[in-house]
Amino acid sequence: MPKQRQVAGKREMMILHAVWERGEATVRDVHREISKTDDVAYTTIMTMMQKMEKKGLLEHYEDNRAFVYRAIARREEVESGMLRELLDKVFNGSYEGLVNTLVRDKRITPAELKKLADEIERRRK
Repeated sequence: MPKQRQVAGKREMMILHAVWERGEATVRDVHREISKTDDVAYTTIMTMMQKMEKKGLLEHYEDNRAFVYRAIARREEVESGMLRELLDKVFNGSYEGLVNTLVRDKRITPAELKKLADEIERRRK
């Protein structure tokens, strides 16, 4: 049976980003990075990374008594999965609803809107 690859929350995403950025990372590396913005115990990060390995998101090997983790899940795979989940849960599967919300929210810049419009046009061809 294949391992599940669902990312549950913000801290798991923070861990994945830290590992993706480095390619490989120890718990200490990840804790150091996350501690810059989030007050979290080293043991919490260690436990989360162990659980993420069981979920099929990370794998590890041992180097000088330290576990070195790599991401199994690709960034694109996780992003697509989370976006599909958001679309289904919040927008009832509507891409139009998602895009309209982004535009209405005014956090998207005119330059970003132009890039989106250009990408849409490119894909139409």
